[in-house]
Amino acid sequence: MAHRPFHLMVYRGKIALEEQSADFMLLWNLNEPVQVCSDNETFEMKKDDLLSLNPYENCTVQAENGLLVAFLLDDAQLRDCFGGKNYCIRCSSAHVVSDNYAPLRRLLGQMLRILAEGGAYQEAELGRLYYELALLLMQHFTVEMPSGTGTRAEQFTRYIEEHHNEELSLQQISEAFHMAPQYFSRQFRKQTGQTFYHSLIAVRLRQSHRPAAGAHHQGVRGLHRLQDPGSG
Repeated sequence: MAHRPFHLMVYRGKIALEEQSADFMLLWNLNEPVQVCSDNETFEMKKDDLLSLNPYENCTVQAENGLLVAFLLDDAQLRDCFGGKNYCIRCSSAHVVSDNYAPLRRLLGQMLRILAEGGAYQEAELGRLYYELALLLMQHFTVEMPSGTGTRAEQFTRYIEEHHNEELSLQQISEAFHMAPQYFSRQFRKQTGQTFYHSLIAVRLRQSHRPAAGAHHQGVRGLHRLQDPGSG
């Protein structure tokens, strides 16, 4: 039998789960709300909510009468699907409202149904759905990171440094990390110790003082384009 690129675990009843997997994990809550602590933030996953955990991210889940399904996808094989590029998957329906969660739930539901029913073509069907899942994640839930992913603060800072010459807004960067703007703003301040807009201004100032041809004027113009709403 060919190596299956994913497997799943089902948690029922009273749940006290502490996870840090070497592989990518996708959690799907199928029953009453569960309490989750991830990235030093505590929040509630309601029924049908989805949450992704990248390799070695810490997460704890607690529930009194839960039904939680954890899909574990082989990280090396998933990266092969992404062409070897270094992607970070951001998926949290508790924080972001998106139409892309409906097809994701349908795919996961089909995988559960095929696993339950079995059949002669089970592995072929699961393989097909796995690649559909990888494609869906890549198209709608991934952030491409430079080699050496680093901490969340480093990821945020790198993104600003790579995009500071653009019309970079809180909306744009929060969408890039698949977070709602207000949630991203809180995370940014928690991880970096400053607001997104102050960090962006600092990067543009630093870049404007570099002696590269044309860089000074472009960086200064970027500062005038930026309007700090005072809440980023």
